[in-house]
Amino acid sequence: MGRNTAPAIGLTAIYLHHLSPEPIMIVIPSDHAIPEREKFLSDLRLAIQGARKDHLVTFGIKPTRPETGYGYIKVDDSAKIGLTGLCKVERFFEKPDLQTAKNYLSDENYFWNSGIFVWKTSKILSEIKNHLPALYKILKEMEVIIFPSDERINASTPQRDQQSDSTDIPNLRRNRLTNFYSSIESLSID
Repeated sequence: MGRNTAPAIGLTAIYLHHLSPEPIMIVIPSDHAIPEREKFLSDLRLAIQGARKDHLVTFGIKPTRPETGYGYIKVDDSAKIGLTGLCKVERFFEKPDLQTAKNYLSDENYFWNSGIFVWKTSKILSEIKNHLPALYKILKEMEVIIFPSDERINASTPQRDQQSDSTDIPNLRRNRLTNFYSSIESLSID
């Protein structure tokens, strides 16, 4: 079963895109243990360099055993993308059966999918638009609600919502989102 993280990633990308002209977004699952902190930070810096060059970067973990509970990534070592340490992803695979996982373990081009991603917000929004157009349409509708064209975001100058006593921007947006969500009966993203 998918975790359906694309809506959360898309909405976060829109939010970050309004805070900065070309932000880099890092998606990290909350349940990961990262024992080699300095190595991870070094890899993260490399991933940010890749994202700045318009690559969608994901972290693969070299498998240590055949695992049927993880998705896998197959990389194409022959396709160079210009940054040492980054490989082109050939394909993502859902959780395999045991025999397939054993085959992946014996092939050095397969990695566990960590679920860690790094990209420009503009790049991921473009990908959502191209591959998940129904979701993109909803995200753009939400963007208009959260960031009306007449609202200028300035953290040092609170603005008052005429329908609320709220003077801070996060509460103003939360009220708009609550109104948006209450108007939706059901939503399914395929």
